[in-house]
Amino acid sequence: ITSTAELTLALVLNLSRRLPHAYMDVLKGRWRRDHFLGRNLYKKSGGIIGMGRNGKLIAKYCSAFGMKVNFFEKKKIKIKNKKYTKIKALKKILRISDFIIVCLSLERDTINFLKYSDFKKMKKNYLLASGKLKSN
Repeated sequence: ITSTAELTLALVLNLSRRLPHAYMDVLKGRWRRDHFLGRNLYKKSGGIIGMGRNGKLIAKYCSAFGMKVNFFEKKKIKIKNKKYTKIKALKKILRISDFIIVCLSLERDTINFLKYSDFKKMKKNYLLASGKLKSN
């Protein structure tokens, strides 16, 4: 679980800082720093879809970066950290989140969980990462 959560946060950092683009620029012998400033995680909202073991650990890491943690979870769960906000509607978490992190097991009811119409509801500059997609 720890390695999956760490890799997911690495993906979020990678996306927010545009590291693949910066790396390709360096390989071409350039370094245009102003093109690759990226976005801070601090004070951004992270929307976690699925708060199982992996989602909870990712929430902890996001919180350590100073992110506002919102989550969407269909199941009844207990969350000890009062800083995390449960969002009851998927549409809302998609609309308010700067970073959307999907932490769902691949099951019948999670296949095609996000549809094309859902992507239209997201913020203009959202970033999407998947924290877990595998069959149990």
